[in-house]
Amino acid sequence: MKPGALVAKCFILTAAFFLSSGFTGFKTYTYDEIIKEHPDALCDASGNILKDGPGPGTCILSGSAGIGDAIKIALKNNPEMLMASARIDRADAMRTEAESALWPKAGVYGEYSQGDAPSGYLFKTIDQRKLPPGTNFNDPGWYDNYEFGASAGVNLYRGGQDMTRVRMAGIEKKISEKDRLAAGNRVISSVINAYFDLFSAREFERIAKQSSDTVREQLRIMEVRFASGGALKSDILSLKVRVAEADEEIVKSRNRVMMAEAALKRAMGMPLETKIEFKEASLPATDKPESYEKALETAVAKRPELESVRQKVVQARMSQDVAKGMWMPKVDLNGRLYADYPDTKFDTEDANWMVAALVSWDLFTGNYRKAEADKARANLYESLAASRQALMDIQLDVKNAYLKTSESEERFKVAESGVSMAEESLKLVKQQYDGGSVPITRYLETELARNGSLIRKASAHYDREKSRADMARATGVLINLFNEDAGEGRENEKK
Repeated sequence: MKPGALVAKCFILTAAFFLSSGFTGFKTYTYDEIIKEHPDALCDASGNILKDGPGPGTCILSGSAGIGDAIKIALKNNPEMLMASARIDRADAMRTEAESALWPKAGVYGEYSQGDAPSGYLFKTIDQRKLPPGTNFNDPGWYDNYEFGASAGVNLYRGGQDMTRVRMAGIEKKISEKDRLAAGNRVISSVINAYFDLFSAREFERIAKQSSDTVREQLRIMEVRFASGGALKSDILSLKVRVAEADEEIVKSRNRVMMAEAALKRAMGMPLETKIEFKEASLPATDKPESYEKALETAVAKRPELESVRQKVVQARMSQDVAKGMWMPKVDLNGRLYADYPDTKFDTEDANWMVAALVSWDLFTGNYRKAEADKARANLYESLAASRQALMDIQLDVKNAYLKTSESEERFKVAESGVSMAEESLKLVKQQYDGGSVPITRYLETELARNGSLIRKASAHYDREKSRADMARATGVLINLFNEDAGEGRENEKK
């Protein structure tokens, strides 16, 4: 075959390859196209409460949602949870990749060549078992060769590096699973905080509206008295100022409600424009630990962050053994079965085979192995320090959560007592005001104080609920609480 024919054949083969591969090397990639291909990566549309949204990567709700529903949606759609799930999948792939080093490798190949190189003529013709007698090795002439074959190989020994890497990959999956639990605790906690912030803001708005209605009614009565000469103009002005203040508080409260709704939707991983009707519900019952020491004991046993960082210590120690294995020799077993032909009339009787065991030992690598050992040692020390820091952070986190829980319970008791006294005080002052013994300013001050006590009670109530959830998060049981008590949580919502 002439060189021109060879070039033409190579061109045809190359064109066929590009056509079959779809020219992926020249493909353009855009973000919009990618999210159209993988909408489930941005929003999990599974479950009865979710359905496909108007566009790729969005979900909308059907009906209302209680706190259990909000947490369920967040655990599916919050980006932090989606990233954590992707890291688990990646850890699975890393383990499979590490295990591949323990398996034999096998492949097939095909080759066509021609030329007049003496070495190529000699080796290809000999492998064809057709070397002519009396060949002039300096000018053997032109040759054509088709070669097809299969090869296989397996590593027999590499200083234990491969098996240790498999074990390290298994630990990486455990770390990813613990990280997902930690992410679940954080996501649930953020949903609970946003949920109670929403209803706290709604309560503030209700109190503001109630106050506005009360003051407006007093203004109406005062205007009637003023018309009959039984009230002063200054009293009318004082009430109008108070009405304006109450209206301003309504505007502020309404804005707080909208901001709290946006924060809750964001924690759920839902688009902010999604229309959701949130209904008030209570959390599953949680018991406050008997003491800080008991809470810390539970946290040390349950917090996934601590177990994750301790697994990283084990993983770092294994990396030291991998680095040591680099100093050991390597043993590989390779085999090859192939055949060469001058044309396409194949004859399997002329096939060739070869099996070889190869032992290799790197004597000097430019201090690469020493650097790997030093790096592994530094990683181990960093992991040990990180585990100590994680324990200290958990201790502080549990201490703060325990103290805030105790504080919120006391605040709620004080707030309840304050509301009772403020209501009684407003009742007495109103009677005195109606009797003309106190001025309108005194009545307005008492009414404003009563509203403040109602706001403090509402704030203390929702802060108490949030602190209980934060205590469960700090001890590491929050996500398990909702996984195990989903039915109880739904019953609480109905109540």
